[in-house]
Formats: sequence, structure tokens, C-alpha cells
Amino acid sequence: MRGRPTLTTERLILKPLTLADEDAIEDLLKDQRIARMTTSISFPNPPGATIGFLKRVIDPENPDMSWAIRRNDICIGVVTLRPGGGLGYWLGPDHWGRGYMTEAGKAVADFAFARGEPRIHAQHFVDNPASGRVMEKLGMKLIGPGTPMYCPSRDETMDQLEYERLRDG
Repeated sequence: MRGRPTLTTERLILKPLTLADEDAIEDLLKDQRIARMTTSISFPNPPGATIGFLKRVIDPENPDMSWAIRRNDICIGVVTLRPGGGLGYWLGPDHWGRGYMTEAGKAVADFAFARGEPRIHAQHFVDNPASGRVMEKLGMKLIGPGTPMYCPSRDETMDQLEYERLRDG
């Protein structure tokens, strides 16, 4: 998945993450509500974790593609596309309920399908129905229970639900 373009929507700009996004991401991750719904973020966010994450995602050898979700040139979240169409995302709680994640997700899904991915798929913890609603708004269908995953901020393994959308479906 080479090439990390900037994606533009009606209200958002999705820019490939850079080291310059460290402070904005650190600020957002001070809210435990984000970490509680992810499989990759600890709370509190340990020193060096954000810069380590950014170095991994900007490495040209990394096949994942991650974007800063920007509204009025302010980073409000992150969305990632993995090889095989895996979609991951989080948004700062001050921006929940405004359709931003659906808008960003649609841009990334359209990009994935245009690049030839046959499907997009994502999972969410069972106690995060808002993420499931985003997936449904992206045209994804519930396909069943997902793989239980460890949530570092809760220090427990959580059940998940899995959704997918086929490019031609």
C-alpha cells in the first residue's frame, strides 16, 4: 500500500500522519474514553508512546496507511487502513456525534476500493455501539462476533463484533 495521499471531504482533510502531529495526538489521548475503545492505546498514554506510534506509521516500509483527521486544520482523530481493507479509527470525544468519523471513514473506504481492495472490514468492542453505527453508515454489515481482543487501558480481553463491506456488494 504505497502512496499516502491527502484525502479531502466536505468538512475534513485527512493528511498522512507526521511527527508534527505528536502534540495534538498527545492532547487528545489525555481523555480515557478514547483508549477504552481501542486495542492499541494505553491509559495513561506512556511517555514516548505517541512518537513511537508516529515513527511506525510514517515508516515507508509500513504497509498501513494512517491519516490525521483534521477539521479547521486541527487534528481531531486518526484513521488507519491496513492491507486487506482493515479499518481502524478513533476520534476525540469533543467531536463525537457530528458525523466526522463517518465522513472520514467514507473517504478512506472509497480510497481503499479505488485502489482495488475487495472489501473493508472493522471490529468494535461490544460496549461501543456508536462505532458500530459508524460502520453501518459506511455500508458495512454485521458478519458476526469478532476476535476477542485485549484492551490495554482496561487490562482485559473484550468481545467484539465484526463488520464488512464488499467493493461489489
